[in-house]
Amino acid sequence: MASHVKLPSGNFQCISRYTNPLTGKRTKITLTYSGSTRKAQRNAERELEDKIDRILEEYEYAQPDRILRFSQLVEKWLEHWRVGVNERTVEREILVIRRVNELIDGDVLVESITPLLLEKLLTDYQKKYDSSYSTMIHIKSTLNKIFRYAVKHRILVYSPMSVVELNLPREKKMEPKIRRKLKYLEPHELNAFLTEVKKSVNPVYYHLTLFLVNTGLRIGEAGALTVDDVDFENRRITVTKNLIQIGKGKFEYGPPKTEESERVVGLSQVALKSLIVAMEKSKQLDRRYQIKPWKSYVQTDSIFRTLNGAPVTSKSYRTFIHRIQDDLRENCESKYGFKWVKNITPHSFRFINITYLKDSEGVDPKSIQSHVGHTNLRTTMNVYAQTSNKGTTRIVNALDHWLDKDNPLDFYPEVFCSEYSTRLNKILRENIDKDVIKFTLEDFKRALGIPPEYQTRHLKNNILQKMISDLSEEWQAFDIETIYGKMRKILGYKITYGNNLVLKGNL
Repeated sequence: MASHVKLPSGNFQCISRYTNPLTGKRTKITLTYSGSTRKAQRNAERELEDKIDRILEEYEYAQPDRILRFSQLVEKWLEHWRVGVNERTVEREILVIRRVNELIDGDVLVESITPLLLEKLLTDYQKKYDSSYSTMIHIKSTLNKIFRYAVKHRILVYSPMSVVELNLPREKKMEPKIRRKLKYLEPHELNAFLTEVKKSVNPVYYHLTLFLVNTGLRIGEAGALTVDDVDFENRRITVTKNLIQIGKGKFEYGPPKTEESERVVGLSQVALKSLIVAMEKSKQLDRRYQIKPWKSYVQTDSIFRTLNGAPVTSKSYRTFIHRIQDDLRENCESKYGFKWVKNITPHSFRFINITYLKDSEGVDPKSIQSHVGHTNLRTTMNVYAQTSNKGTTRIVNALDHWLDKDNPLDFYPEVFCSEYSTRLNKILRENIDKDVIKFTLEDFKRALGIPPEYQTRHLKNNILQKMISDLSEEWQAFDIETIYGKMRKILGYKITYGNNLVLKGNL
C-alpha cells in the first residue's frame, strides 16, 4: 500500500516497499510528483508500481516460477533447452518426452520423486515394452537433463537421477555393442561393398562413400558441402552446416549437430580426389540441364548430388546403401567367398574412420575428437572407436597411408559402370610398365570379350566413350585413338595411359 507525504518544496512524494528477491528484505522506493489531486496521486502510484516491476524483472533469474508438478518441469526445461539445438534434434527429444510422460504422471509433485521410484518406473517400462538398451539410455539421459535443470534453478536441492542405475538383463546391455560391431566393416567387407557401389549408375555415390570413410563426416555434413567450403591449397574443408530433408524432394541447410561440429577437417589424397570428381560430375549435370532441361531437375550448390541435381540426403543415401546391402546378402558368398552378415548405415563409415585413426601411431585422441566434431572424448574413444594443427597433420598423414601397397584395404576396386572398362583396366594394370598398347580390331574385341559381330559404329557410340569416362579417373593420360587404314577403314585402337595411376600421383 503506497503512502503520500508533502515535501518542503511543495511537491509530493509517493512511498512504497517491495521485497528484494536476493536478500529477502523489505526495500523502500519513492517517486516525487506535483499536484495534490486524487488523480495525481493515482498516477504517481501507477508509475511507482511500474518502477517496482522493472526492478523485479532484473531479479527474475533469481526467483524462477514456482514449479510444483512434473509436467511443469518438463515444459520449462524443454523451453530452455531447445534454444541451443537444431529442430531435428528437438523433434527426436519430443518423442522421448512422450515415453517419459508415460513413465511419470504429469501431476506428480517434483519433490516427491525419489531415486527408488525412478528406478522402479524405468524397470517396469523396459519390461512392459521390451525396450532396447539404447532406448532406455536415451530416456535416462533426458531425465538427467530435466532434473539437472531443476537443481540449477533451485527447484530441487539435488537430482534424484544422480544415483539411478538401469537394471536391465545382460543381453539387453550387449545389444549396442553387437549393433556397433555389425555396423563396422573389416577391410575385405569394405572392399566388397565398394566394388558393388562402383557399379552404380551414379558414380557420385562411390566417391561420397570414399569421402566419408576418409573424413569421418556425418552424411548430413557431407551433403551440405559446397565449393566455398573447400580450401584446395591447404587440403581442408570447413564444416559449418548440415543438410536436413524437410519433405519429399525438399531440403534445407541448417546448423551442425553441436557447436563442436563446426570444425576444419584436413583432407587425405583420396578425400580430395573424391571431392574433385564429384564437382566435375555436378558440372556435367548442370551442362546437361542447360542443353536439355527436365522438370525434376533441382538446382543446388551441393557437391555430392543425385542424378536429378538434388543433394544426397541421409534418406537417399540410406536407401542406396540398403539396396547394395540386400544384393550382398544374396550374392556375397558366390561373388566374394564370404557371407554378408553386416547391417551398415551411413554412420558406419564414421566408425571405420575413427577406428582406423585410433589405431594409427602418433594420432592423439583429442585430435580425433576435434576431427569428427564430438562434444565428448568418451563418445569418440568408447562408442565409435573399435586440437592442434599438428594433430590435424598427423590425421591427414595417417589417412594417406591407406594408399600404401602393404595395406590390405584397396579403396579402388577394378570395377566400373561398363564391364568392358573393368576388363581393359585389368590389362593396363598387367602392363603398368608401358605407356601405350596397340590392338587390332579383332584383338581388341577378343581381349575385352566384345562379340565379333559388334559393329565399329556401335563400339564408338556405346563402348569407347564409356571407357574413356571410366578410365580417365584412374590413369593420368588415358585416351583411345582409332587407327585407320585405306578409305578410313578402322584397323584397331591405340590405348595411351601412361604408367601412373591418377590416385597414386600428385593431385
